[in-house]
Amino acid sequence: MAVTDAQKVDYLWKKVGFGVAKTDTSSVKSASNEANASPLLIRGDTVWVDSGLIPTIAPGANTSILRAYLGTTAVQMVNDGTSSTNRTWITNLGDWVSSEFGSTYQPRIWAAPAGTANAAATGTRLFPDGSGNNDAWYFDPQAGLLNFNDTSVPTPVSGNVVFIEGYRYVGPKGVANIAPNNFLENITVTVTTISTDITNGNIYLAPTGTGMVQINGSNAFSMPAGNTAQQPNYVPEGSLRYNTDITSPEYWNGNSWIAVSTSVDYQTFSGNGSGNTFPLTHSATTGGILVTLNGVQQTPGTAYTVANTSITFTETPLSTDVIDIRYIASGQTAGMNLIGNNVPASSSSTGVAGQVAYNSNYVYICVATDTWIRANIQSSF
Repeated sequence: MAVTDAQKVDYLWKKVGFGVAKTDTSSVKSASNEANASPLLIRGDTVWVDSGLIPTIAPGANTSILRAYLGTTAVQMVNDGTSSTNRTWITNLGDWVSSEFGSTYQPRIWAAPAGTANAAATGTRLFPDGSGNNDAWYFDPQAGLLNFNDTSVPTPVSGNVVFIEGYRYVGPKGVANIAPNNFLENITVTVTTISTDITNGNIYLAPTGTGMVQINGSNAFSMPAGNTAQQPNYVPEGSLRYNTDITSPEYWNGNSWIAVSTSVDYQTFSGNGSGNTFPLTHSATTGGILVTLNGVQQTPGTAYTVANTSITFTETPLSTDVIDIRYIASGQTAGMNLIGNNVPASSSSTGVAGQVAYNSNYVYICVATDTWIRANIQSSF
């Protein structure tokens, strides 16, 4: 004897409504008393990866993830010969977009002669709720199948075929496409790499309000690295990179790349008696270095000027002149710690590299841990 409709309905009630398996009749076990979980299966290979990109208003043409069947491209359906006459019609296509994505995705059904070029223009529209003659229909979007599920088949179908206007999802499917190679508009996630298919496109992390971009861990954060010749000049102010020529991080201040150091660097050379311009080991500015000539502090802008990696003296240094350069800014300011007139008592006084002190006679610079040097202050401009 066949299973009764009541038992079939009880199975669906428990399966769909409560997500449990039916183990007994409803008179013995109600749905709330069934204990064996049986959720509906969601197949990983059929998941619509880009379903979130389906617009709420149906487009008027094909997109990268939707195929539109409108007007002259409406699908002529095939009568299911295994069902009663004209009762069921098949598209032989799956993944139709249903109205859960928006009301404009509701399929439109037409009856017209086979081969009609544009059934929407010349055929008879068949509405979901029927014409009042118990001739409503239901379209299954996964199966791509239309069934006149009331007691009658609409009269216009007799001698004609059925056409459907609607949309199908044609984007990537399956969870296998999500983990190693997930496309989010112009962003691609491949294993642990995030990239974009836009040429020269930026990738932004944009927290809102008081939120911050935070990178956790106890290892290291790697930044772009390259030599001086590879320095870009189109980056926003505050951009960071590592310069392999000077083995130091550097930042873009809007006009030039400035090296960042945690110590005061220095350079010593002699004059040549003929030239005024000498090369510097670091990019600097006139006010960003301390210069002494034979131990006497030189006045920036008066005794010398600096242009990037060159220093030019107002008067030509003699070949016996010893020139000492201390880089304290324009690349070294991050390591300078001005401690005012709290000067060291000796060259081995306690100090941290980068500290600078002064009094009426000298400028003191700590060049290494507990190691100080000093230079005479020029008495007047």
